[in-house]
Amino acid sequence: MIAEKWAAKVDELEAKVSQEEAIFAAKGKQPNETLKTARAHVDWMRATEICVVVSQEQGEVAEFKKWTNHRDEPLNIEQHREKMVKRNLEEDFKKPENPFRVAIVCAMWLTGFDVKSLATMYLDKPMQGHTLMQAIARVNRVGGGKKHGLVIDYNGMLKSLRKALATFAQGDRNGTGKGDEEEDTVRDDSVALAEYANSLLQARHYLESLGVDLDAVIAAKGF
Repeated sequence: MIAEKWAAKVDELEAKVSQEEAIFAAKGKQPNETLKTARAHVDWMRATEICVVVSQEQGEVAEFKKWTNHRDEPLNIEQHREKMVKRNLEEDFKKPENPFRVAIVCAMWLTGFDVKSLATMYLDKPMQGHTLMQAIARVNRVGGGKKHGLVIDYNGMLKSLRKALATFAQGDRNGTGKGDEEEDTVRDDSVALAEYANSLLQARHYLESLGVDLDAVIAAKGF
């Protein structure tokens, strides 16, 4: 399903970018920087490879076939296992220039796997304590201009994360577990959305102070 959704998104973006490119071409103009960035993003997504990485088990072919996908078809681990056996997926994933950029894992690579270029993790399995901290640490390796990662939680693990942070996160060096200022590392969505809305409002007021009609800019076409 992930690969299908990814491909569908690529097609959607391709249609949009191609339409914009056609408008520029019809006017005899070169694409602007925004459109060039959009084209590069579509090409990047289209070239991206998605791989499954799971531990091998005896009798796994028959075991996986007991499960079905979203089209009610038996799961086929063989196509993924062949790739895992023939290639060094771990090394491929560590190379920023390699097209293998999306890894679907269960337990492998969640601990002790260092990939500085890894930027986003999507969680949909229950985890807690040290295991959870180890997992989210995968995307928080810094390097190459990257200061932090992004964790998308599909499983409602906010409570578990707060508990894990309280237990394992380090504070100042005096061993109290508290720095000079205490700040909740994980905030509620409502707080983040309120801050986002306030930032948008401030941006609008700033543009209006410069005489810029934001609504007119948004509605403008053909440029």
